[in-house]
Amino acid sequence: SGPDTVLNIKINEGAPAYLRQGSLYVGNPEGSYNTHSSLIMNDHAKVNLDYSLYIGGDQGSDSSSTAVLDGGSTLNAGSVMNAGGAGTASLVVKGASVINVIQKQNVSNGSFFNGVSAFGTTTISGEGSQINVDGLFYASTNAEGIFNIENNGELNTKGVSSIGEEHYGQVNIIGGRWNSSSTVNLYKRGEINISDGGILTTNIFNMSGEGENAGRTTTISLAGGGKFNILNDITTYYTDADTLLKIASGSTMDVNGKFNVGGVGASRSENTTQHHDIVVDGDGSLLSVKSLSLTPDGGETNFTLSNNGILKSSGDILLTDTNVNSTATLNIGAAAGKTAAAAGVVDATNIRVGSGTSTINFNHTSTDYNFSSAITEATSGATNGTINQIAGHTRLTADSSGFGGQTNIAGGSLIVNGSLGGNLSVDAAGILEGLGNVGNVTNAGIVSPGDGNANIGTLKIDGNYVGNGGSLLLDTVLGDSSSLTDQLVITGDASGTTSVTVTNRGGLGALTTGNGIEVITVGGTSTADAFALKSDYQYEGQNAVVGGAYAYSLHQGTGSDGSWYLRTLDTTHVPPVIPEDPTDPEIPSTPVIPTDPSSPVYQPGVPLYEVYPQVLQQMNKLGTLEQRVGNRTWLGQHENGVDAAGLTEGRGFWMKVEGSASHINSDKSKTNANYDLNIAKTQLGLDFEAIENTQGTFIGGVYFQYGHAKGDISSRFGEGDIKADGYGLGGTLTWYGNNGFYVDSVAQAMWYESDIDSDTLDRREIDDNKGTGYSFSVEAGKKIAVANGWNVTPQAQLSYSSVDFDSFHDVYKARVSRKDGDALTGRLGVAFDREKAWKSAAGDVRRLKVYGIANLYYEFLDGTQVEVTDVKFRNQPDRFWGGLGAGLSHNWKDDKYSLYGEVAARSSFNDFGDSYSLNGTVGFRAKF
Repeated sequence: SGPDTVLNIKINEGAPAYLRQGSLYVGNPEGSYNTHSSLIMNDHAKVNLDYSLYIGGDQGSDSSSTAVLDGGSTLNAGSVMNAGGAGTASLVVKGASVINVIQKQNVSNGSFFNGVSAFGTTTISGEGSQINVDGLFYASTNAEGIFNIENNGELNTKGVSSIGEEHYGQVNIIGGRWNSSSTVNLYKRGEINISDGGILTTNIFNMSGEGENAGRTTTISLAGGGKFNILNDITTYYTDADTLLKIASGSTMDVNGKFNVGGVGASRSENTTQHHDIVVDGDGSLLSVKSLSLTPDGGETNFTLSNNGILKSSGDILLTDTNVNSTATLNIGAAAGKTAAAAGVVDATNIRVGSGTSTINFNHTSTDYNFSSAITEATSGATNGTINQIAGHTRLTADSSGFGGQTNIAGGSLIVNGSLGGNLSVDAAGILEGLGNVGNVTNAGIVSPGDGNANIGTLKIDGNYVGNGGSLLLDTVLGDSSSLTDQLVITGDASGTTSVTVTNRGGLGALTTGNGIEVITVGGTSTADAFALKSDYQYEGQNAVVGGAYAYSLHQGTGSDGSWYLRTLDTTHVPPVIPEDPTDPEIPSTPVIPTDPSSPVYQPGVPLYEVYPQVLQQMNKLGTLEQRVGNRTWLGQHENGVDAAGLTEGRGFWMKVEGSASHINSDKSKTNANYDLNIAKTQLGLDFEAIENTQGTFIGGVYFQYGHAKGDISSRFGEGDIKADGYGLGGTLTWYGNNGFYVDSVAQAMWYESDIDSDTLDRREIDDNKGTGYSFSVEAGKKIAVANGWNVTPQAQLSYSSVDFDSFHDVYKARVSRKDGDALTGRLGVAFDREKAWKSAAGDVRRLKVYGIANLYYEFLDGTQVEVTDVKFRNQPDRFWGGLGAGLSHNWKDDKYSLYGEVAARSSFNDFGDSYSLNGTVGFRAKF
């Protein structure tokens, strides 16, 4: 040791190291067993050998030898043979030490041999530690060998390098560097692992299947940011060798030349047994080439790009070539039959498919994957290419019209925004979308023109379309005939069966003219049942979808027009033409009976929306004074020892329940809506004497009200029901004159919550819609005594009611709003009653009043109005109604308690007996 030491050999366990003919042997020349020999150089020691360094020498099979260079030591030799004997050998270069294997003319070849005749391990570790080889480099020779380059250690080779030619050889570059200015050959027994930022740079690289002892796979593995730089070509070739190239964890492989996987361009029938796997996986992982050929001369290659791994080629990517025995598969995400994985990226202009079996599998998890490479034929007329869309959403943006193979969409969606030639089949779980052109299509899944929900567009089929029970999804802004819409264009024929689903994209609805909205263009012929609308509902046997206030259906063009159109339905009914009488030519033919004027078919929700404010109006209406609190005034007649003396009952508590059942035929209605309406109300009130004088008494009061209504609406256009709940408060002020004259005023405010359900659509249109209402009433009358306890009371009442509800969008996005919710109703009536008073056996005063009443009702305003996406609908019942009623009031316990009630019926005069209402009230009042 020491800087001036030329040779220092330390002998361990008695095994010698020796010099012979210019070479240094570490090991026993006698072939001894169970020995260990060591060469240790440190502290800048130097050894110069004209010939070779033999580690292992001629030792026996149970022996081992070790050579360690440390501390900046240097060894110069004409060649190095590690594990040259029968035992194992290890060479370690560390601590900035250097071995120079120098080629000397006529003296040595400057080569390095690892695993010469026994297992050999070589390790270069640490910054500045190097092995420099002028000649050949073998990671394994006639035995297995492992070569490690670690922690910034460095191997520099100038000659051809071989790994695993005859026996298993492994090179591990773990944060180190290998620089080759010549060629690196990785044979079928070889393995290269580059990790932790390790770098391998070579001029030329070949992966070869040559060598004996089949069974291993030739492997290159890059991980942890490793780099593999090839300055020229990389070629994989020969016999039955299998290979694996895996680039992962942000590693890169840069080939500044061609990458031929499975051949060198020569026709070799034996190559048909080769199997090659290439995997580029993970963020930052990259394979960069100038051109890539996958099994052009036979064999099988599977190339998988996953988890954002990148394949970049400045030239074309070739999947097979003219050899029909070749198989090449490019997997985006995962292979077919495997669980889908995140997609990788192809950065190449063209992918060409040859005469072999060429397949591209899209089996990934991305919801928005763009594939911008054109897929074309490598040889004229090649039709062996297959594209399989298995999972994920794949968008093809390039011109692949030159592809002549088969595309199968088994799952996920394939979005063709460029062009794709060949034949295309959509399976039951698959979706074809896009704005581009495709070839012949057979559809058992979904075809959806456009690119996602945001883009409306046209998908063109350059060929024939066959529906195999699949669906066609169309986004349309439902309006007039010029509406924006997805469109399927078929240059050939359309046949089979396909269900068409139309989704309204914000259309407000409008009447169409002419043929309507063209959604399917057929250049050839189209069978009558090729397309059928998947409807929201059926209108008189026709499938229909909802757009704003209108209903649309799908129609085929007339005559030779095989295209298909969306039109608004109408109610046109054309009676049969009465034929001419052929037996009497003197009699002119009977003219054609003119058709009834047509009107639009409105969507099933419209009748419900039209009637909705009418339902709230019925809940909002105010009854009569008698219905609210019963009879409060008893005329001053003496009977059975009881003197009423013009009694007016005052302060007290009251409660009332009310129910009604109505059937209304609308007098004015675009939808001809009729409805049955059932209402139940409960009121709780408190009255008090406000003012009392010699003329009479003012009685004020407040009350709380709850009501529930259910309306069943029927129309030619649809049926359904409205359920409404209302809560409210009211205030009353009533003047009871001692002369029998009275004036009653009421003010009421209500709050509503309503549900609207369409029976025709089997859907709830709106849930918990909020509404408000207020109403005012003034009633006046005079009770006039006739004779014998009989009285007559002429009366008049004027009521104003207004209702409103929050504007809403129904389930089809039609906007519904109230435009008019006011009513002004007048009533003229006359009541006939008989009063009776007596004392009971218990001694308390009791009273009874029975009465009958006749009323006339008149509505002064024009009903209610709603707007459904810019179309107004007014509903008005008959204005003029008449009604009859009967009731009673019974007091007991000296007028402390009162029970009262009324039943009444009314009907419109215009639709007498068909538009009617039946009402009943029961109330209880108590003084305090």
